[in-house]
Amino acid sequence: MLVVITEPTADPVTTAWVKTHSRIDGSADDSMVAQFITTATNLLEETCGVKLMSQTVELRLDKFLSSPFELDCWPIQSVTSVKYDDSDGDEQTFAASKYDTDLSTWRGRIRATDTWPSTKEGFNRVRIRMVAGYATADDVPDKFKQGITLLAAHWYENREATISGTIHDIPYGVRALVMPARTRWIG
Repeated sequence: MLVVITEPTADPVTTAWVKTHSRIDGSADDSMVAQFITTATNLLEETCGVKLMSQTVELRLDKFLSSPFELDCWPIQSVTSVKYDDSDGDEQTFAASKYDTDLSTWRGRIRATDTWPSTKEGFNRVRIRMVAGYATADDVPDKFKQGITLLAAHWYENREATISGTIHDIPYGVRALVMPARTRWIG
């Protein structure tokens, strides 16, 4: 299970950008537009298995997996710690010199240089903390920024679940932009 420890401090697109795209004048709806941006960002992250802006995440496992194993997130800037509960249930830090990482691949990989230590039986006994996401909004691929912009604008214009005519869960343009990057599609 991947858990966000520290949320990003910014979104990949600004309220001003979405307002310009949507031709929204004034500031009365700024907080609503900002919420749509955050929600669209979260949806694309969950749908595509990607972290768009820099944030601290933790991969929690019941035990160490066979080496190497995927880190369940992309892109990864760094692995900051590998902690586990030893056979007595005491938290230990696995030294960085005892594992290698490959952060250039999709979802990253980690492997022990020798063997992983034994852990106490139970849930979430291994915790791998990482900094994931793109360092700045300028680094986020345009397809994700465009997808966020289209979703936020769509939700601004269509605020109700029931609309006359054809109903689509996610606008086709967004689906076309992000489908190649997805690890799973919900819906």
